[in-house]
Amino acid sequence: MSGTYPVGTLVKLNTGEAGLIYGSGNGSEETARPRVLRLKKTGKKQLKAAGVVDLNARDKKSGRYQRRIKSTHNPYQYGIQPALFLMQAE
Repeated sequence: MSGTYPVGTLVKLNTGEAGLIYGSGNGSEETARPRVLRLKKTGKKQLKAAGVVDLNARDKKSGRYQRRIKSTHNPYQYGIQPALFLMQAE
């Protein structure tokens, strides 16, 4: 479990990126700002892990968070097996 988002939850970020909750982030708000394993399309209906981002990261000029969760989804409804991607990231 990572704060309010269980590990493996499929999320869409405000940047348009999709990813899976990977774990707790760093910082004082770590339970509310998890790390996300980004997913990238590689072909027709194929995805690959594209690196982990920490949602605690802030823009240096504005101080605002660079990314935030816009919506959550059940990964199995999209045919995504979270464990396969989470193991790729380790």
